[in-house]
Amino acid sequence: MDKEMYKDIRGIEKFFEHFPDKPWHYFHEIIELRWYREFDYEEWYNRFYINLVMSDREGKDIVSFLFKDVSGSCHMDFCGWMAGFDIVNLKYIDVNHETRYEIMDFEDSDLHFFCSDIEIKVLSVNWKDQAECSKE
Repeated sequence: MDKEMYKDIRGIEKFFEHFPDKPWHYFHEIIELRWYREFDYEEWYNRFYINLVMSDREGKDIVSFLFKDVSGSCHMDFCGWMAGFDIVNLKYIDVNHETRYEIMDFEDSDLHFFCSDIEIKVLSVNWKDQAECSKE
């Protein structure tokens, strides 16, 4: 994974600290998926968000993705897991694209949408809760 391509994602340093050589599709078990909207009173329109919590196959490593300002024709059709979860930084492909990231399942096309910003939180590493680790 090209770390330079994802440097603008919030929380990416912590992610790479724990998973330096793991591709996005290492996380494929869907623990939680929440789609919601918030009204932006400054811009006067609805902003859509997707919160996706995923783990590896064993459930030992868990991360939370918050996709902000979701757009495009959002397609979701899966049964609890994705074989080819991927995040593409469109800035490196098409500089004129309105959104920054394309989120997809490259294996089965079970997930597809665009977003302008991403925040990642590492929740668990080797079954150890990272919130508890930060308190120590």
